Amino acid sequence: MEHLPAEEELAPGSRFAAYRPALMAYARCLAGSVSDAEDLVQATLLAAIEHAGQLAHADDPRPWLFTILRNRFHRGARQREVVISDGEWADLAVGAGWAARLPDPFAQAAALERTKQLEAAFLILEGEDREILLLRDIEEMSGEQTADLLGLTLPAMKSRLHRARMRLLAAMRRAEAVGPGKSLALSCLEVLQCLPHYADRSLSPEGKIAVERHVAECQACAHFGRRYAELLQALPVLGHGGGTGA
Repeated sequence: MEHLPAEEELAPGSRFAAYRPALMAYARCLAGSVSDAEDLVQATLLAAIEHAGQLAHADDPRPWLFTILRNRFHRGARQREVVISDGEWADLAVGAGWAARLPDPFAQAAALERTKQLEAAFLILEGEDREILLLRDIEEMSGEQTADLLGLTLPAMKSRLHRARMRLLAAMRRAEAVGPGKSLALSCLEVLQCLPHYADRSLSPEGKIAVERHVAECQACAHFGRRYAELLQALPVLGHGGGTGA
């Protein structure tokens, strides 16, 4: 994103108004409605004009403006760093396509369609994920600026950013794998956990149907399921001395 040059001859109101689109995009990540976002941007611009003398870096006032906007939204609420379990990390990794043989959605769609998919996936994320993606990846603020704005340590900011990117990839991959008008009742990780019970036929009828529906739509789980079945078929050979070196 190109930074707007500082122009000393402009009045503060005119200069800060040039950043209204960026402020509006950020406000939409935080606020629940367009009207709330517009009110938040207006309040931010008024506060910026009132305290223009406090602006330290005139070449790029975005971090300062974003801080005003964010403080007005949160009203001093403390930010809590989220601890994510190993299981949640695994679920995010599988959902994002790690170790799966699915086509890359970016390579399958034309530029316009790809942008539409990205926008739709971005909009269904939680506000916290949209916020950090907008600051770091869309507005291209530095890691230090983003961490300072969010009130996080740099490592904590990087962890939150990584989770947000993974969730965005997962949302795009679900849309690509499932297709329009369909939905999967189970996640890939849940299917993985159900496989032993499916194989020994101890899964409930409802669970069996849910697994089969997922596998019918998810190429990654279908591929893994075939490998799992092949393994179970091959293991008895070891009991007959085949391949054991006996």
